[in-house]
Amino acid sequence: MTLADLRGHPFAVAFWASWCPGCHTEAPALERFATSPSGRGKVVAIDYSDPLMSHVRAFLERYRWTFPVLADPNGVSGDAYGVANLPTTVIVNAQGRIVARESGPQTVASLDRALSAAG
Repeated sequence: MTLADLRGHPFAVAFWASWCPGCHTEAPALERFATSPSGRGKVVAIDYSDPLMSHVRAFLERYRWTFPVLADPNGVSGDAYGVANLPTTVIVNAQGRIVARESGPQTVASLDRALSAAG
């Protein structure tokens, strides 16, 4: 899967890491949003520069995310999307353009608002 596969409707890209306290705070909200009618098929998570795969696996087992999770071990994708801190959620519109960049833990309501505004 690539992010280009999602072009055609707005989506959220959530950058996270297992060592990030705010990412743990945000994790349940991401899953709730992803399984909601307005969020279904519109969330992708990218593990940004996580040094230990065992920690990544433990994080994913704990939060049981059902949406796609991609790896960015060298931070290349995060750098391209302008990620400066974690968690960061990037909102991409249907044309594939970044329309918002949200720092800090997001909620179901904030994700719903951001994707609705992206059209």
